[in-house]
Amino acid sequence: LREQWVTREAGSEDTIKSVPGYERILKSLGISYFTLGAIHNYMNDEQCKEMAAKIDRLMWENFGEVYNQVVKTLEYKLGEPVKLYRGHHLAFRILSSEVLKSQ
Repeated sequence: LREQWVTREAGSEDTIKSVPGYERILKSLGISYFTLGAIHNYMNDEQCKEMAAKIDRLMWENFGEVYNQVVKTLEYKLGEPVKLYRGHHLAFRILSSEVLKSQ
């Protein structure tokens, strides 16, 4: 799945920019930042739909069991049914200082 990771610059996510010093800390620690999947914080609606169409099947094949566990946990905590729809997937943010060293 590594080829599906999208490199992000520290501070490129609007919500991260709101955390004082976060961008500076990431850069000072040499931490690389990646995303996997369609993430609204970085993409407009159209870009998210394009990314989801491209990667949704792959995400479900690789993380279906994780998604099922998230649904079960949410149902337990909320006390009501939860459904995750195909065409929508949970995406991931990946922080790493080792990935670039190994390339």
